[in-house]
Amino acid sequence: MQIKTERLLLCPLGERYLDSTFAYAGDPQTATMMVHQPHDSLDETLKFLQAIDRE
Repeated sequence: MQIKTERLLLCPLGERYLDSTFAYAGDPQTATMMVHQPHDSLDETLKFLQAIDRE
């Protein structure tokens, strides 16, 4: 499902966002503000995205 307004488009995460998700999920400083530890690899981020996609 997508939510679109005049200034915003929200869409589900997916594997197409692997690189951009890893860019923030793998950053130790950013991870201090999240509920998970920083991701160590693209594979870990891929598994995270796949798990979210199943929900």
